[in-house]
Amino acid sequence: MHYFHSIQVVMRDASLFECLSGLFQLIENTNPETCNPIEQTNAHSRHTRRKAGPESYGSFADRRAASWMIKSKAGSPHGLSFSKSNTGKNLMQTSQETLALGRPITGERRFFKKTLHLAILLAAMSSTTAMAHLFPVDLGTFDSTPGATGTALSSTTGNFGWIDGTDANWADTHKLAPFSFTLTAAADVLLSFEGKVAAGGRAGLNPGFSLYLGLPHIAPDGPDHDYSVGSELIRNTDSGGAVTEGSFRALTSWRITNDADPEALDASYFTYIGHAYDGSQDYGFGNIPGGDGLLDNKVSKTFYLEAGTYTAFVGGSNYASQSNTASRGIGGSITVVPLPAPFALLLSGLGFLGVFGRRRTTGISLPA
Repeated sequence: MHYFHSIQVVMRDASLFECLSGLFQLIENTNPETCNPIEQTNAHSRHTRRKAGPESYGSFADRRAASWMIKSKAGSPHGLSFSKSNTGKNLMQTSQETLALGRPITGERRFFKKTLHLAILLAAMSSTTAMAHLFPVDLGTFDSTPGATGTALSSTTGNFGWIDGTDANWADTHKLAPFSFTLTAAADVLLSFEGKVAAGGRAGLNPGFSLYLGLPHIAPDGPDHDYSVGSELIRNTDSGGAVTEGSFRALTSWRITNDADPEALDASYFTYIGHAYDGSQDYGFGNIPGGDGLLDNKVSKTFYLEAGTYTAFVGGSNYASQSNTASRGIGGSITVVPLPAPFALLLSGLGFLGVFGRRRTTGISLPA
């Protein structure tokens, strides 16, 4: 009979490095013969400060051949998070797919530590995108030169992050992938996103995106995220005290900030430009506008934009799929759209008339 430790790594109050450090310390202080934590007398890590006995993690019927696994938990607000259960016991669990170590532990401490170290590192690597706060992928900088293009890859958690931001309690930005770009001159730009195998994510995303004027905080200020003190203050203020799942709002402007801004005095502001999504959605309150009507894992839309820095937040548009948090890959692109031929001819004609008019004006002699 095998029992498994669950590892719940919650990232709201700790960085990935801090969480992994705490987990590795837990491993170092675990008895490989019994697979139970060694009694701690001077536990200095906040993740392992509780004195743990055999009852804390259960026993193994067969202590020589015990399998360890990292189990998945749907709906975790981040890729990894660290918290305590209602009994005060540290639970460990990832929001990625189940990773199982099928090889038995035979009591050798070195093999035990290396095996569990590997499992945690694999979970961390597969969760990198889901854990990240707002780190936009850069599509590039463009002027109005027709045909200029840029591409980038990213991934996001689940297939519902964008559409979740259309409901009344908003959405968690950790379920979206931000793509940024800069225009140095006004231009028509075509934004396109498609679901594909990319950045550790599987295919199958039904993409939706909203475009905003604005950029989140970047280094060295620290990343914006929904659960900073300042962001929770903003959410409480802007929602009128209502319960919200996060900061993201798909159909209007919104704010968010980082840990360095607890009073929300320097929030990142995203001014809504427009949106589009794959297929069509009605989750009980009428059809959500902006769908392209064709469910084909692709969506695109052309915008006329003035010079500035913009961010597109991309996520899934399947509202009914919120129990599935598997990572989905995204391919994004931007193209500066050439002017339509008739419009280009009109502009050139107006330019010719302007030059001709100036020449005629300069040829007129005024009486003295």
